[in-house]
Amino acid sequence: MITADLIAILRTQVGTARQNGLSEVSLDSLSKLIDLIEKDNQSSPDGVERSQEALERFKSVLGDWQNNNQRDHEVRLEMLRATIGTSHLAIKSALLINGGAAVAFLAFLGTAWSRFPSAAVRAL
Repeated sequence: MITADLIAILRTQVGTARQNGLSEVSLDSLSKLIDLIEKDNQSSPDGVERSQEALERFKSVLGDWQNNNQRDHEVRLEMLRATIGTSHLAIKSALLINGGAAVAFLAFLGTAWSRFPSAAVRAL
């Protein structure tokens, strides 16, 4: 409930009490007035606005949580892609090194076959 509404209700109630000839207000009647205002506040559109505000706050927190999770997911996905790329590079390097070693070994055998006597090559 808006403060201006509360002040207006209190003024009308005080005015009504003066018209009835009262100069003092008992604590019981003041407590009843507060109870009526509270009951009106719970069922008023302003009460709905408060729940709407709470809903909007929840939506905001939920949106932040979703954004954080999305960002974390993208980071993990990018790390996975980097790991896969690094492993591909390692496999290609290993194949290149092993291929080079095979070529060098074949070159060695070819040279050995042509330079050394056939008995020495057979011993290899």
